Amino acid sequence: MKKTLLPSLVLILLWTACLIAQPARSEQRWPALREALPVTAKLTCTEEPVTGDFDWRGLYRVRGAKEWQAVFLLDGQSDQNGYRLLLSEHSASFSKIQMGLEILLTTGPGIGRSRSGELVIRRRENCFRVYADHRLLLTAHDETYSEGLVGYGVTEGDISFEKVLMQPVQPIVFNDDFMRLEAETGDWERVSGSWQVKSLRNPLRSANAFTYLGRSTGGPALSLTGKWFWDEYRFGAAVLGTGSRAVGLIACYQDRNNYLLFEWTGQNRKDAGVRRLIRLRDGKRQVLSESRGGYRPGQWYSVSLSYNDKDLKASIDGVVACSGAIEPTSGGRAGLYTEDGKVAYFDDVWCESNRDVSVDFRAAGELGKTRGGEWQEFGGTWAVIAEGSGKSVFEVHTASPARALVGLPTWSDYTVSAEVGRVGSGSAGLGFCYQSEDEHLLLRNAMNNPDLIELVKVSGDQKTVVESQEAPPGNTGFRELTARVDRNLITAFAGGKKLFEHYDPSIAGGRAGLYAEDCDKATFGRFSLAFLPKERSPVFTVHEVFGGEVSMANWAASQSDWASTKANVAGAAVDCLWHRAAFFGAVEIEAERETNQGNLTLIVGASEQDPGSGYELSATPAELTLSRAGVVAARVAVKPGGDASLLRLRKEGLTLVATVEGVPALNYRDPQPLTGLNVGWYATGTTVKRESINVYSDQVVTDTFRRATTDWRTEGGEWVVRSRWQCDPRWSFFSGSNFAGPAVLWHKREFDGDLTVEFAAGIQMRRDRGTYTDYGRDIDLTLCADGKNVTSGYSFVFAGWGNTKCAIVREGKVVAEAPAPRLDDSIHRKWFLIRVEKRGNQLRYFVDDQLICRYEDPEPLPGKRLALWTYRCGLMLSRFRLCAQKIGERESVDEAWPETSRTFYDEGSR
Repeated sequence: MKKTLLPSLVLILLWTACLIAQPARSEQRWPALREALPVTAKLTCTEEPVTGDFDWRGLYRVRGAKEWQAVFLLDGQSDQNGYRLLLSEHSASFSKIQMGLEILLTTGPGIGRSRSGELVIRRRENCFRVYADHRLLLTAHDETYSEGLVGYGVTEGDISFEKVLMQPVQPIVFNDDFMRLEAETGDWERVSGSWQVKSLRNPLRSANAFTYLGRSTGGPALSLTGKWFWDEYRFGAAVLGTGSRAVGLIACYQDRNNYLLFEWTGQNRKDAGVRRLIRLRDGKRQVLSESRGGYRPGQWYSVSLSYNDKDLKASIDGVVACSGAIEPTSGGRAGLYTEDGKVAYFDDVWCESNRDVSVDFRAAGELGKTRGGEWQEFGGTWAVIAEGSGKSVFEVHTASPARALVGLPTWSDYTVSAEVGRVGSGSAGLGFCYQSEDEHLLLRNAMNNPDLIELVKVSGDQKTVVESQEAPPGNTGFRELTARVDRNLITAFAGGKKLFEHYDPSIAGGRAGLYAEDCDKATFGRFSLAFLPKERSPVFTVHEVFGGEVSMANWAASQSDWASTKANVAGAAVDCLWHRAAFFGAVEIEAERETNQGNLTLIVGASEQDPGSGYELSATPAELTLSRAGVVAARVAVKPGGDASLLRLRKEGLTLVATVEGVPALNYRDPQPLTGLNVGWYATGTTVKRESINVYSDQVVTDTFRRATTDWRTEGGEWVVRSRWQCDPRWSFFSGSNFAGPAVLWHKREFDGDLTVEFAAGIQMRRDRGTYTDYGRDIDLTLCADGKNVTSGYSFVFAGWGNTKCAIVREGKVVAEAPAPRLDDSIHRKWFLIRVEKRGNQLRYFVDDQLICRYEDPEPLPGKRLALWTYRCGLMLSRFRLCAQKIGERESVDEAWPETSRTFYDEGSR
């Protein structure tokens, strides 16, 4: 920062811009305007305008006993426009100036009597925060300016700034799977303890060859990543403890004596373990939150720590384990933590910015959330009203439409939810996708009818009810309303139950918040806004490590997901490719052709492997055509000469959407949607590579065991990544073995309804036990179980009972069987592809695409858990995929799971 501006340049901040940029507010008290007084100090400014988010950081030093004042210019546009921060020992004020007129946005305390320290000025979107020595002085929200000069100077007294840094900031995106040489530290600083990257032999031919090991050496072991300017983020890792001492995650690390910590101790015979959120300040530990329940040594868990300006929470396997309130912090680096003198394992570390909004107006201490400009109030009289016993509500009185909104016009693809009090008259609910008073959406109860929920589109002076539905019965107090906006598709919920959906390609996104109209009183409780993930993973991606190996092509290569059949299309035979998975519910298929020629057809919702049984989107250079069961449903012309190589077809609920190069081109609403589970494609006159085809579905779970197995719980046996072949130790896979009993791997999620499970597995080579004929047995799957014992469900047994038969076993009793396979040296490199389908009470069992058993159960089992297992053998797993009507949350870490799952072999049958 070198450029100096004369005093006349420094009159900066505006109110007129608000009048221009914001809609008119009814019943609103306008802040007083005043002429911006000139600043007499010289400013040291950036040479070029700063655009977007940034951190200004500098060390201050106060000399002498006289009063002092510093001035900061932010987003300076000219000598008449920008933001101005005035800072002294006693106070801080933040103002906006435009055309020489100034409005005071907010005030706060000053630096205090400290003679030296660190000052940070932070901008994130429309939010400004000022910190002195990591203590928040003030917060202001405004979006008038998004770029301009940044500068500082002294108007009074003797204060100086040193080591000034102007840091541009981007959203945090960080991932590390520790795939590197053991001697390399990567992006990590080893602060204390012993830390090392550990890799397997021949890591380039291993499923998951790298982990990060930490060990305490007389005190807590800390390893850090990230930057000093990281703030408001989610930080997570796969964690495995081997002892019972604490493991955990660190956030907001400023130095060894100041950071936030989630620590988790293990279970042992004397102690059930504990989870704690801790703030370390000046070396003193303050417990913010605590709950009982420890980790099980030797088990992998997905652990995350997230925070914003007021809340800190830790989650284990996706479930919040601890949460607590914190004072605003200036952020800092993230890290891994262990107190164990044995070893703790970490893997698959990630970090991302946390822009979500969460406010509980019913809890004490939330009064300040409506101040500082975060909530923009348009119409009505809004206030947080205490109801006694520390409880409160956000309340509005209004006759005309009134809104309290957060966010920016650029916000999009989010889920917004609020507890809305039942109104006696008028209407109340959510406002979202708000661009202006003339362009936004409402999810509300119908006027004077609190039980009819409607979606209203506001366009100009027109209010159009586009969808409506009676709300499910509930209590007479608060009702939770939720709207999810996902790429122009709005889905509405009341009390967690889906009401309706509506697709509108004109939706531009925007602010979101609360709405009321013609109400004597409307009240609101909790409010939240959560952004949807920007990136989605396809159902299966090519396994780069194993995809080129011929013996693994049936599960690792791009061709392995697609089965080719001949189809008759318009009298001609075409090669149609069908995905092996079954797609329940919403699904999308994406394809990229090398040239915009010929015809490319995408198929979803087909009941058979026949294009005419589903929805077909056919793309030619001239048009897009959507057909339903062979009948044209919609058609649109394509701009001649345009690039239309990337094509996507999306099916969700009643809605089908086709996009070209990411732009919506065609949509269709089917009141009686097809429910087939097949997805496919074919091309004529153009070239499409199979690896360019991606399918997306939230009702498909896949695992190639390339990451730590945090989705699984082991019960019996040893489950690690190990070499499959003693004669060729280069290749390693995820494996479970126990030559004295069962080795069982339970999936942590619940699965309900119809489902399809498919996995690839092989037998581990063990020369010390003879030949494959001697020890090869039991590649088994159990469905509909209780998560504790495989005897509680259906077991699909391959080469069971010492390789004497294959069978379907119901609660320990054989109900269908088939001859045993031949297990000899011919299976040395073979991967068996096991597939099981459950449709209602019908069960079908396939091996290498051949049906070997089926069973119809007059009394289907109610269990929702799944396990992979073997018995007195070594099982190698390379790929797992499950498609289900309903996928539940992960199991509770507090459940008392057995150390070893029982099987029907344990009950006398070998």
